[in-house]
Amino acid sequence: MDFEILDVDVHSKQEDIAIMNPYNEVPVLVERDLTLYESNIINEYIDERFPHPQLMPADPVMRARTRLMLFNFER
Repeated sequence: MDFEILDVDVHSKQEDIAIMNPYNEVPVLVERDLTLYESNIINEYIDERFPHPQLMPADPVMRARTRLMLFNFER
């Protein structure tokens, strides 16, 4: 997967962040005509778009624990 990471100063964000994300927050993923924000949504999209190797565990219990960990991390 080819990608480019752009560093953003969260204390003085560029105007285009607010255009891509109505909450004016990062991360933001842009792929062709798709723009996503919110890290969990981005992670799920990447996991479905590029299934090998998986980002999320195959086991439902481990997936739930991973989602809970990500939720707690964001809070």
